[in-house]
Amino acid sequence: RFDPLFRGEFPTGVYPDEWHWREGISKPDSFREMVNAWKCCPHVAEVARSPHLGALASELLGWAPHGGARLAQDDLLWKP
Repeated sequence: RFDPLFRGEFPTGVYPDEWHWREGISKPDSFREMVNAWKCCPHVAEVARSPHLGALASELLGWAPHGGARLAQDDLLWKP
């Protein structure tokens, strides 16, 4: 599912904020990273912006009674 993203195929038409690894330029076995990939991929957005995941994080950190959690940024990391 991540191969198309790192080839620059973004379903939403929006680029991530940072994109480290380019097909044909970077070494094939190099570490890959995208910052705020939720902007370019609905599947990443579904996980990163999940209300259930936010509530779980909030509960684990003891924030649940006082509000919740907000997404500052996501970081998609891939080591092939």
